[in-house]
Amino acid sequence: MLAAVPIHSVVPTGQPIVWAASRLQITRVSETEITLTRLRLTTPDAIWSLTVNVTGNEPDLRVGRCDAIVVADWYLLLRTNAEHWREGTLHRHKLHHISGDGRLLWSLPWRIADQVGLLGDRFVIVRFLSTLYDPITQPPLVAHLVAPRSGRSILSHAVALPDDLLPLYQQERGSALHARLEHDGRRFIARISLYDAAGALRGRRLDNDGLFVYALPFGQRIAQRPGFVCPDCLTPGSLQITHSIHLPPDSRADEIVLQIVACERCAFECVAIYEESHRRGSGAASWEHVGYRVAASTVEALRNRLRQCPRPHDAACTCPSHLALSGRDDNGRWQKPDGVEWQKSFSLRLVD
Repeated sequence: MLAAVPIHSVVPTGQPIVWAASRLQITRVSETEITLTRLRLTTPDAIWSLTVNVTGNEPDLRVGRCDAIVVADWYLLLRTNAEHWREGTLHRHKLHHISGDGRLLWSLPWRIADQVGLLGDRFVIVRFLSTLYDPITQPPLVAHLVAPRSGRSILSHAVALPDDLLPLYQQERGSALHARLEHDGRRFIARISLYDAAGALRGRRLDNDGLFVYALPFGQRIAQRPGFVCPDCLTPGSLQITHSIHLPPDSRADEIVLQIVACERCAFECVAIYEESHRRGSGAASWEHVGYRVAASTVEALRNRLRQCPRPHDAACTCPSHLALSGRDDNGRWQKPDGVEWQKSFSLRLVD
């Protein structure tokens, strides 16, 4: 069943955020007497504290708006922008993903709608493109299916405005464009509205709510899920991740995900390991995603262990399953579970 949880909470300064992973206090931090440049996230019990640079140290910017978007129990997104303290214009729109143990997993230079959906363990995000784009040749909105751990856009879908709304959009240079993400039980939809300078809704193609409704392809058919090529029957996209657990980083990888993958067409099942590192110094991530042919008993034992974890997407979880699967060698390198051998490995090929 599809899980769509668009939850949006505006964060008043000094108020705690109710989040299953923690209760957070978010405060604005001043670098000078004039400019508020950073956000500090702190747990009341002082288990961890994290500072997010919102302004990029630009002298004329200060922290503008900060929204917290809590998606399910263990995903916290922060939507921030910076305000020019003299002109009042907004800059540096960003989306940040914070882990339950206080790590900044990634930041994207995106301005997004107020809601975020959840499809499986992936985010559905509606993104506003820059108003510098020509809306006739470049749609002003793009819906993304985003991997939560890496921030990679797995799938994207352009949301074009109807022809009768384009002149108003061009006239207002996009400042009047608003979008709301919803789920009607079958699919995700984007409700788009345009306002003129007087604040009145405009356009002829509007529904009863005064909004243009655009159906997104995410969640309409199970075949549209991204998947991998099955190494046995060679069906593109039929190999799907059925279970996963995020493990603590080791001496080489910043992200380690142990998975069970199964083919929806044939009876093939195997173990997969996803590892990603951000330590190469170039700012770009390096990653590998490898499948391993193992005995059926190994798959079943691992599946039972993953089912016992209460928080499989939290690498900082200290449950027995996490502890048993987080072994290290003398060099601090993560040790694969018993029965998983390099000699029986193959590369996973993603099919959109």
